[in-house]
Amino acid sequence: MSPLAGLAPRQRIGACLYTLWLVATVAVLVLRPGEVLELGVAGAVGYVGFGVLQVRRVELPVAITAGACFVVPLLYAWPVRTFEEHQVPGPGGALTSVGSLLPIAALVAVAGWKRANFSAAPLALTGGVALLAVAGVASSIAATHTASSFANTWLAYGTPICLGLAIFASTQEIRDIQLYLEMIVLGALPQLVVAIAAYVVDFGVPTSARDLVTAKAALFRPHLIQDQALGNVGHLSDLCLALLLPAILIACGYRVHPYVRAIAAATTLAVIAVLVLVLSRSAIAAAVFILVGAFVVMLRRAGSPIGMTVIAAASAVLIVVSVAPSVRRSYESLVPSPTAAHSGSQNSPNPDSAGGKSTEFRLAAQRSAWDVARAHMPWGVGTGQYALYDPVHTAPHSLPLQALSEMGIIGAVGWLLVAAYAVWRGALMVIRRQRTWWLEELAAAGSVIAVLLHGTIAGFTLRLGHDNTLSLLLGVGLGCLAAAERIGRRV
Repeated sequence: MSPLAGLAPRQRIGACLYTLWLVATVAVLVLRPGEVLELGVAGAVGYVGFGVLQVRRVELPVAITAGACFVVPLLYAWPVRTFEEHQVPGPGGALTSVGSLLPIAALVAVAGWKRANFSAAPLALTGGVALLAVAGVASSIAATHTASSFANTWLAYGTPICLGLAIFASTQEIRDIQLYLEMIVLGALPQLVVAIAAYVVDFGVPTSARDLVTAKAALFRPHLIQDQALGNVGHLSDLCLALLLPAILIACGYRVHPYVRAIAAATTLAVIAVLVLVLSRSAIAAAVFILVGAFVVMLRRAGSPIGMTVIAAASAVLIVVSVAPSVRRSYESLVPSPTAAHSGSQNSPNPDSAGGKSTEFRLAAQRSAWDVARAHMPWGVGTGQYALYDPVHTAPHSLPLQALSEMGIIGAVGWLLVAAYAVWRGALMVIRRQRTWWLEELAAAGSVIAVLLHGTIAGFTLRLGHDNTLSLLLGVGLGCLAAAERIGRRV
C-alpha cells in the first residue's frame, strides 16, 4: 500500500512537495553545497505558505494563483536560474520559461472557475494595459529583430497581465488579496537572505558608513553579490522597493498567521538591510517617500501604532545611513569618470550597480534615449531592443524614455495611464479620512508606486534573460489594487 493512501488530498500534495524539496536539497548539498542555503530557506517559507493554504482551505484556482505569487520572487533563485540558462532563445524559450508558465496556469485555472469575476475593472488601468499590449505588438512588428521583440514583450507585459487578471478575477474578499501579498513576501526571503550572505562573504559585516562606502566601490566589479541578484545590485534595489511596504504591513497585520508575521518581519529586516548594503540613493529616496506616505495614511486613518512605529524606524535608518558624511561624499567621488562613461566600452562599470549613480552618465543616457525615440517614431525600436541602438549606455535610465524609445507614443501613454491609476489610488488613501481602511490596498499601492517612482528616477529592467520577476511583481500589485477597488464599491 502506498504511504500516501491514508492521507487527505491536501496532505498528499504537501507530502509530494516536501519529498521533491528534500530530494532537491540533498542533491544540491552533494553537488553544489554553496547553494543549499537558498533551498533551505525556500523550504522553510514554503512549508509555512502551504500551511496557510491548508488553514484557509481556499479553492483550487485561488491556491494555484497564490502558488504563482509565491514562486515569483523565487525566480531569482539558483535552481530556476540554472533551468533558464538552458532554455532555447527567442519566443519558444520565453513561452516555456517558469515566469511564463506560472501566470498562464493561474489564468487558465481562474478562467474555468465558476466564481471568477472579470467585471468592473478600473477604466484607467484597463486602458493603460490595453495600450501597452497594442504598443508591444506594434513595436515588435516594426522592430528589426521581430521574434526577439515579441519574446521580450510577452515576458515584460504579457505574463504580468495574465497574473494580474488571475488575481483580479479570483479575488472574492479582501483576505484573498492578503493571501497573495503574503505569498510574495514569503517567497522573497530566500533571495534576500542569500544576497546578504553573499555580501558578508565578499566584504564581511559592515560596522560603519565607511565600510558600506568601501564595499559599494567594489560593487562596480561583477561576480560578487550580483551573481546572486541575477543582474546588478540596482535590480536587487527594485526587488526591495516592490517588497518593502507589503512586508512591513503584513508583519504588523492583525489578521495574519503568527508564522507568516514572523517571516514577514524577517523579510522587512532583510529588505532594509539590502537597501542599506546596496546604498543606492535613488532607491533609498523612493523607499523613504513610500514610507512617509504610508505613515501619513496610517496616521489619518487611526492605523496601528506598531505599524507606524516600524515605518518611522525604517525611514529613520535609511535617512541616517544616506546622510552619513562618508556616504554623502561617495555620491560624488565613487562614480565612473565622465570619460570612462562615454568611452563606448560595453565592459565599463555600470553606475546603477555601484556606489552612487553617476549623474553625468545618466543624463547622457537620457539624451541618447531621446535621440533614439525621435529617430524611431511612432512605434519605437521594440521591447528589449534598446541596447542595440545605444550600446554605450545600454538603457535609458528613465521609465518614460524607455517606454517612448522602445514602444513609441502608444506605449508611453499606456505607462502613463497605469502610473496615474496607481498614484490616484494611493492619493485617495491620503485624502479620504476613514477610520476603517484596507491594509492590503495600501500595501499593493505602495509596492507599485515605489517601483514606478524609482523607474522614473533611475529606470529599471522588466526582464533579465527569461527572468521577469519585477514585471510579475507589478502585475501582482496592480491586480490586488484593482480587486481591492472592486470590493470597496460594494462595501
